[in-house]
Amino acid sequence: MPISREEFEKGRIQDTIKARIKKLLEDGRAYTLFEMGDYLFGRPHDLRNAVLRLVEMLVIRQALEDLMREGVIEAREVETRTGKETYYALKRRTL
Repeated sequence: MPISREEFEKGRIQDTIKARIKKLLEDGRAYTLFEMGDYLFGRPHDLRNAVLRLVEMLVIRQALEDLMREGVIEAREVETRTGKETYYALKRRTL
């Protein structure tokens, strides 16, 4: 995938996992860890991809923890049909 000249000069891309999570959450909805995994990496289609998904979930979880610590997002337990699940959303900005 092509990158910008600025990214080339800096030696890193701007589209980090944290940036992609923030972009996803900008739609005003809240998502679970696994929903974010499906969005960021696609659904696993075989055992090999399912194992890789575990590593991806660790990466996403760390990014979520960083974003919460930075005050960008918040987490909330929500009662669903299948039990409690943790959802993540952008923090509301107060003026």
